[in-house]
Amino acid sequence: SSPTFSPDGKTVAAVWGKIMSWDVSTGEVKNLNSNSGGFDAIKFSEDGSLLAAIGHDDLNNITVSIWNVRTEKLLTEMLIEDIVELAFANNQTLISVGDDGEVTFRQINSGAITKSFKTNVKSQSTDLGRIPNFTFSPNGKFLATLNENQTLQI
Repeated sequence: SSPTFSPDGKTVAAVWGKIMSWDVSTGEVKNLNSNSGGFDAIKFSEDGSLLAAIGHDDLNNITVSIWNVRTEKLLTEMLIEDIVELAFANNQTLISVGDDGEVTFRQINSGAITKSFKTNVKSQSTDLGRIPNFTFSPNGKFLATLNENQTLQI
């Protein structure tokens, strides 16, 4: 995964099998620890206070780990199947995980599903049924998804 700046530009995080973050002003390096065996992708919350990572455990199950960036505390680890992309909801009480045409909202602290829906995109090819990109509106009330077959849904 490419290095990622926090929205405020004060922290850079990157994946080298594990998650590392750097304080831009001091150069201090932090290793964010979890029970997962390795990581593939990371994403900061809108205010930069949380960092989520898609990874896998020792049994090769897909995991999402979420840390408090300031305290380096691991808040939760969730087992989730077939993740395509993840994002934080603007209120940071929910995380959305795209999963083979399905969008699922979860509570960050518990991983409990609060809402789930299938997209209207139907295809014989599983690649076209995936949701590679999505974003929340600035007020957090809308979710826009863009599918690989160029279908935009709000």
